[in-house]
Amino acid sequence: MKTLSTLLLVLTMNFTIGLANIMAQPPNDLIEDAINLGFGPIPYDEAAVDFPNATNTNDNTPGGTGCALSQAGIWYKFTATKVGTVTAGIFNPNGAVVIFFEGPETGVTSGMQLTHVNQGNNPCASNPLASIQTTIGTTYYLYMRNTVVSDVGIDTSTIFKIPDNDLIENSISMNDVTMPYVEENIHFLMSTNTNDGGQTNCTSGNFPGIWYKVTPNQEGQISALMSSAEPDTILIIYESNNPNATTGTQLTWVDQPLNPCGVGNFAIVDAVVGKTYYFFALSGDPYADIVIDTSLVLNTPDNDILNFNFYPNPVINQLNFNSKSTIDNLKIYTLLGQQVLNQDINNTSGSIDMSQLLKGMYLAEISSGDSKTIAKILKK
Repeated sequence: MKTLSTLLLVLTMNFTIGLANIMAQPPNDLIEDAINLGFGPIPYDEAAVDFPNATNTNDNTPGGTGCALSQAGIWYKFTATKVGTVTAGIFNPNGAVVIFFEGPETGVTSGMQLTHVNQGNNPCASNPLASIQTTIGTTYYLYMRNTVVSDVGIDTSTIFKIPDNDLIENSISMNDVTMPYVEENIHFLMSTNTNDGGQTNCTSGNFPGIWYKVTPNQEGQISALMSSAEPDTILIIYESNNPNATTGTQLTWVDQPLNPCGVGNFAIVDAVVGKTYYFFALSGDPYADIVIDTSLVLNTPDNDILNFNFYPNPVINQLNFNSKSTIDNLKIYTLLGQQVLNQDINNTSGSIDMSQLLKGMYLAEISSGDSKTIAKILKK
């Protein structure tokens, strides 16, 4: 039988646990946990921010920065990719402070690493609203403080650049770049649907994406892979008789098994001379990477150094290869640069066991003397 004191103890413990769950430290209480506004949404709105439970773990900034902080607050950050205006405010202000600083893009763990952005609408004072003019490539840190739970609004709509290849007519040409083509941290969040849809047999509809293209000078396989997960990714290859297409209506889906009309983070097709192939890429992730290989249709000299051949591709277990030159070494990397295999060959042919690797795309670095080449391998 429970005594009154036992019941009171249980009730006290439950109340304490419940109170701790309700009064949680904000996730961006620390500078190193600053919410990156580049990930959206744009504009950024956050309701019921629990300002009273912020701590002053590492918020202090030295007076030498032009603005000394000494009280607990929360943090946001962003790196501007174009010149524009950012405005931030706290609704229902009570002792509110909103101040922009600038600092290194990474590695910031203390307010001591930041410098106040000395502009007229960004005073170092109690103020529920602040705004700044950005410069390209600068990383900004936004400090906010309030004494009561409040909503926050931050408008970054003018300071992030739309990808250069957002339009079909601005497709990045693979005829002009080194293979394999690797582009990292593409800001897909800023892509638009200006003229993307209307393709024959497989339209990309109203989905916003970016574009690449290649015009082959010989038959061969072309391929592309994105780093984002399949449910949030679309990667489709189209073809056209027009090497300078400007709308999706000029494109036709390449109906081949490894180029599905739907979600997927890789696409492979057999290309022919006389067509221009257009790659449409979309990611549900705010940022993603892409790797495109069109070397087999361009007779790219760097890829013919070793006359390297490999099969099967896609591979399930064993990858076989041969070359006219002696292959000294073969390394396998993930698209993030992590080395997963390293094997000395010292022969013109051989094989490697890939059965233990996860499904996905990999890059193989083949070395022969002072020469190296890169091949892309799909693991099924």
